[in-house]
Amino acid sequence: MHRELTQKERTAVLKQASGRDRLLLTVLLETGCRISEALGIRIEDIVLNVPNPYLLIHTLKRRKPIDRIVPLRAGLRDTLTVEVQVPRAYLFESCKCPGKPISRVQAHNIVTKAFQCAGINHASSHSCRATFISVLHRNGAPIGVIAKLAGHANIGSTQKYISITNDDLINAVNKLK
Repeated sequence: MHRELTQKERTAVLKQASGRDRLLLTVLLETGCRISEALGIRIEDIVLNVPNPYLLIHTLKRRKPIDRIVPLRAGLRDTLTVEVQVPRAYLFESCKCPGKPISRVQAHNIVTKAFQCAGINHASSHSCRATFISVLHRNGAPIGVIAKLAGHANIGSTQKYISITNDDLINAVNKLK
């Protein structure tokens, strides 16, 4: 099971990060995308000039390209509005290799360092994905919607990410009439 980050941990990790590192963590936490998907975000995949701004996330499933739309919350939308003004091909473009994204190793190192600096143990980039999925579930989003946002073909994959706390159990029982 993937570890969900608490609100306190999310705040701590974002507070200690800055610039590109903070943007990467924010994108992972607020879109639930995999690190490889985040690195593949091109500037033209950021759609802001519509009533409901979104990111177009690209992935490969069994060597077939699959795209999905993830709507943007206001804070991330505002940040990306500034970021798209910087001329580049990728949102997380490499300084060493212009026109290409940073490497997965570099991205994983950014995330690992951010967790360490925030004093968070046993967490990874997938913890951001698990957090996104679990928070959506806890806030009442239907499992089918969550699966679509996460890019899962079936809800069984989504359910593996959802953490159930004792409070969740208590709240569920208290809803009985």
